[in-house]
Amino acid sequence: MEVLQCFNVGTKVDWVFKEDEMEDRVGLEEVTFKRLFRAFKPCIDGFEHCMPVIHIDGTHIYGPYPGVLLSDVAVDGLSHILPLAFAIVESENVSSWGWFMDRLRRFIAGRRHGVTPPNPGHSGIVDAMQQMRWCEPLDHHRFCIRHLATNFATAYRRKGLKNRLVELASQVQEKKFEFIWKQLLIEEPRTEEWFEDKPLSKWSLTYDGGKRFGMMTTDHAESWNNAILDARKLPISFLVRALFLKTAEYFDERRL
Repeated sequence: MEVLQCFNVGTKVDWVFKEDEMEDRVGLEEVTFKRLFRAFKPCIDGFEHCMPVIHIDGTHIYGPYPGVLLSDVAVDGLSHILPLAFAIVESENVSSWGWFMDRLRRFIAGRRHGVTPPNPGHSGIVDAMQQMRWCEPLDHHRFCIRHLATNFATAYRRKGLKNRLVELASQVQEKKFEFIWKQLLIEEPRTEEWFEDKPLSKWSLTYDGGKRFGMMTTDHAESWNNAILDARKLPISFLVRALFLKTAEYFDERRL
């Protein structure tokens, strides 16, 4: 991390150690790793030329040490993925997601307004965003439709509900939206109750206001996680190195 910051001035790195939570740290000779955040300088600069939508996702590390890898990617005008940042944390919870989202806003998204992160369905992200006030009018928050539809279908266990909700959320014309909405209410009368705390703007493309640029899911973040699948099986120090090399490979391939 020190070398990256030295030779790529502007690269952002942040550490959290377990001892940071202790009241008395006088005389400590060793510290225990807990969290790491890194954003490569060219990626930070590149985000200014991408759509203002950041795709976040978490995936387990399968190596000898437990933990979760949180990733954040952007998408350019050619639908190419730009890895923005990653963090290694102890688990997916409100604290770790809040810490990650705070660094994203401070080091990356803070240079732009109107940034939208589609939520991949983890309750910790929703709570973290509420605490951080990641909301209108400066920034926006949207649901990943695939995760939303899965949760909806699981709640009522009725065949075809998932596909019907995806179809509804993807409509761009108000008349078609209203038609499918009425059909959904006939199939499942409790639909209105389930959506009481989910504003239309957060899940419907019709009422989105163009904030998600037509991107309804977190598939781009999951594609990045698949691209680094083998790296997730490595010890943490090698995982960090592999993530850097993969990011550099993306830049090298798409330089022209």
